Amino acid sequence: CQVKKADSTQVKVAGRPQNLTLRYSDGDLTLIYFGGEECSSGFQRMSVINFECNQTAGNNGRGAPVFTGEVDCTYFFTWDTKYACVHEKEALLCGVSDGKQRFDLSALARHSELEQNWEAVDGSQREAEKKHFFINICHRVLQTGQARGCPEDAAVCAVDKNGSKNLGRFISSPTREKGNIQLSYSDGDECGGGQKIITNITLMCKPGDLESAPVLTTSRADGCFYEFEWHTAAACVLSRTEGDNCTVFDSQAGFSFDLTP
Repeated sequence: CQVKKADSTQVKVAGRPQNLTLRYSDGDLTLIYFGGEECSSGFQRMSVINFECNQTAGNNGRGAPVFTGEVDCTYFFTWDTKYACVHEKEALLCGVSDGKQRFDLSALARHSELEQNWEAVDGSQREAEKKHFFINICHRVLQTGQARGCPEDAAVCAVDKNGSKNLGRFISSPTREKGNIQLSYSDGDECGGGQKIITNITLMCKPGDLESAPVLTTSRADGCFYEFEWHTAAACVLSRTEGDNCTVFDSQAGFSFDLTP
């Protein structure tokens, strides 16, 4: 709400709670309120709050917003607060740091029952013997659809006409191997010789693609080991690149944008 200092009767709405977006992208946490009152240019007012992690912020860590400027009836604020800090345990579990390069797989994680698990592609079996492989990233498989009967703590689950099997639980962080991200799910159901099933997922950088599904590449005859390959943008290095003349090119991720048209 914007109030004129000299005349407190002049009050303008600078964004409404019905029109809000909370966005996390490459380490930036931003809250945008749209749909405020029109200003003289015809634009609707809106407010953008950039949250910054600060464990020692005042007001018991809550901090407070600070106005930083205005462009075309868009009002910008920064807000230092401990509530914008990522919990170390969570940050560790679904991401990898390798020197200065950072990788974050959390874009692939499915959390809500309204979402669908990832289903892996498996072209190796006849329809009658077909197994369906359901996978989640850094999280157990969601009890939804065909995966409804999967074991509670399975991060990978195989379903066929005989029922479902736990192919591994999420109990260790991803690692970086030979330029790719490796995620190993272990301690699945028992298989041959009293062993427990292990599943390895190799994630490879494919810029701009967050829709492709994992593909089954190996399944051992004794049923103790499965391997999947996943080509996805979530395995690309997190980076920030600045361009000029309204174009930007990021050689690491392979992106090129040109907004001059």
